[in-house]
Amino acid sequence: MRLSSAKARELGEALTRLVDDAEGDAEEQPVHGVLVALYQQAPPTGTTMSDSGH
Repeated sequence: MRLSSAKARELGEALTRLVDDAEGDAEEQPVHGVLVALYQQAPPTGTTMSDSGH
């Protein structure tokens, strides 16, 4: 899924609220878990000296 910076921030905040709220719901042992990764892709770096034939 590709997101704009604003949408990524909005999604991150919503996920944080959900996880924070869910932490208090488990009485003894949790029955369900959540694994989420939100990352920012690095921009292309362009050509390097070895790519340019020098």
